[in-house]
Amino acid sequence: MSETTKRELILVAAEELFRHKGFEATTVRELAEKAGVNLAMINYYFGSKEKLLEELIQQRAEYTRLRLHDIQQDERLTPIEKMDRVVEFYVEKVFSNRGFHHMMYRELSMSQRSALHSSISDVLFRNVETLRGMIRQGIDQGHFRPVDVELTLCTLYGTINQASNENFMGHLTNTLIADEEAMLKQRLIQHLQNVLRKYLL
Repeated sequence: MSETTKRELILVAAEELFRHKGFEATTVRELAEKAGVNLAMINYYFGSKEKLLEELIQQRAEYTRLRLHDIQQDERLTPIEKMDRVVEFYVEKVFSNRGFHHMMYRELSMSQRSALHSSISDVLFRNVETLRGMIRQGIDQGHFRPVDVELTLCTLYGTINQASNENFMGHLTNTLIADEEAMLKQRLIQHLQNVLRKYLL
């Protein structure tokens, strides 16, 4: 087995275990067993469980960065159409892996691991800054009203995270998200696009 394959197997195993068990509850031994490698391999490639989580988040953040860049640079789209695409992308991204996203945001709320918290924040907020720039550019060019950009971002991220929470939405709608996921995603996309259009234009 190649070095790259071993490393990828560890990352795949980590994502699955962190998603289902949470970061704290997952042991390095479980990671090694799931990936089919020995404990020394995890230390060799990543150094620690925290560094492994950082690598996973870095990979996801890089994909998001590239997607946001593509949307931002697409001259065929108007500024509000770019925001429509952003909404579609983020809703699909979060719903396709709810467990991992909720685990990641739990880690962000835990102050006892300040170094990990700082590292995760640095990675994630690069993409937040890109989106902030897209809205500010729309304001500066006269396409959007002079809105509160930071609270607009809170509305976007907060609504997606809350709507993807199975316990909250299950009680709110009296249904299982798994049974209604496609419909809920479409409702959420439509809602956020309507909110942003009414607020920004």
